[in-house]
Amino acid sequence: MAYLKYLFRLVALSCTLLPGFGTDAQNLVPNPGFESYFEHPELSVNGVNATADWFKFEYTTEFFHRTYPPIAGVPFNQRGYQEPFEGNGYAGMIVYPWNVREFLAVQLTEPLEAGQVYTLSFQVSLSEQSGYMTDDFGAMLSRERPEQDSLSKYYYVVKNQEGRVLSDTSGWMEIRGQYLAQGGEQYLLIGNLYDQPRTTFQETAVEDSRFWAYYFVDQVELTRCGETGSMLTQLPPQDTIICDSGNARLEALPDADSYQWVGQDVQQQLQTRMPGQYVVNNFFGCDIIQQTFNVETDGCFCDLIMPSPIRLSNQLAPIPSRNVEDYTLELFTAAGQKVWSGSAANVDQAQLPQAAGAYFWRARLQCFRELDQLPFQRTVSGRIILVD
Repeated sequence: MAYLKYLFRLVALSCTLLPGFGTDAQNLVPNPGFESYFEHPELSVNGVNATADWFKFEYTTEFFHRTYPPIAGVPFNQRGYQEPFEGNGYAGMIVYPWNVREFLAVQLTEPLEAGQVYTLSFQVSLSEQSGYMTDDFGAMLSRERPEQDSLSKYYYVVKNQEGRVLSDTSGWMEIRGQYLAQGGEQYLLIGNLYDQPRTTFQETAVEDSRFWAYYFVDQVELTRCGETGSMLTQLPPQDTIICDSGNARLEALPDADSYQWVGQDVQQQLQTRMPGQYVVNNFFGCDIIQQTFNVETDGCFCDLIMPSPIRLSNQLAPIPSRNVEDYTLELFTAAGQKVWSGSAANVDQAQLPQAAGAYFWRARLQCFRELDQLPFQRTVSGRIILVD
């Protein structure tokens, strides 16, 4: 398997065989293809807004079926044209912009088992009427019934790959990932969990399009992963130190199939300013390599103070903090034009501009950490006033 190269490099490993389940992969999602329908559905201006088992939030998630009137029919309906991935029905929802986001939610047929790896997947297709498309689409699992007012607290457990824009209007695109259950999760929520600033989107360039990104959803599956069980390999913890004013970039393994930062996110990298322990599950099929990062903070004392104002007749006199070993310094006009550059060795020879006014400086510092004496770099900047 692709991840075996990591195992041979390490001396201390902890391996655990997670439980298997036999050969029958039962889907824990009821009405997964939206095949159940009402003989006499209640119609609104947006079509049919209810179906068996699934529930929605404040806005009008739609459900489509071949037996329904044209507004909610299949394959033609008010949102465009699309054949189901399978069967006779599918759902539809707005995932952008954030203030009209819609969601699909369902209670599972049974709670998830702690320590069990599950595979979650569903199919999506962009409505041809959409003015926008996005890559921010996924799902979360929770013990409690999800609520509209709690969206800011939720995080993805499975998400479409960053940069893979969901743009197909003629066919279906699959969103798939694995999840290591904590135990007791019994609700599934599908949609865009990011707020407006974090959501990335593109225009579709479709004439007379609608001001949203609208997707059809079909064939939602949540099954146990691996017939004979999954292997959990725990790597030795890694210690990371961040300065009080900085942040740490934690990186999972580069070639995993999917990622799960426990209680955090599903990307390969995680940026944080907070101390604590961070755990990421790197999924290779149904098997997991688990990394742990212990993040500590350190004052670092890696800074540069630039006295200001300063007379044109004087020299620059930057004051480095105690853990700065060396630095380079640049001086810019307010328009961004560089007027001087040098280093700690020749800063006392700096040729200052002849014109008084506001200038900007930028320094690249070579420092060492207070706790472990390891070297690191930091860039700082500021404004300086030159006076006659």
